[in-house]
Amino acid sequence: HKVLQRGRTQGGWRIARYPPAPEMALRAFKQPAARLTGTALALFRNCCRNVPTVLTLFDVDMSVREARGKVKDMFRQNAHIEDPRTAAILVHKGKAELQEAMLQYKTKAQIMYLLEPRDLTEKQNSSLDADEAEFFRGS
Repeated sequence: HKVLQRGRTQGGWRIARYPPAPEMALRAFKQPAARLTGTALALFRNCCRNVPTVLTLFDVDMSVREARGKVKDMFRQNAHIEDPRTAAILVHKGKAELQEAMLQYKTKAQIMYLLEPRDLTEKQNSSLDADEAEFFRGS
């Protein structure tokens, strides 16, 4: 792509080359798959390293071993992802989640939901019709 730009040339204009806009926006997510597994592994290690700090900051009554197991389970849920762009987005979201937790932008309830997700209670299930119950079950 060529774009005319005002510059210090004899005619007053010069031709500059810019990549197309969508390519620029996705440049950060275009990484080889091998490098992505490295960044995902680095994120996993960073999360595990910061688990004791997060548990202390939010006064969570859970052992470090249990919390690290939950983090491992979260990573295993997305282990089947092979698309490099999707994996890069997940790594980016994981880094943002960790940073928000470390900066205490999250509440204790949000941290507890990540560590101990809860199902709907019997009372909540009884108030749903069949279609809604199936939707919340995820089937």
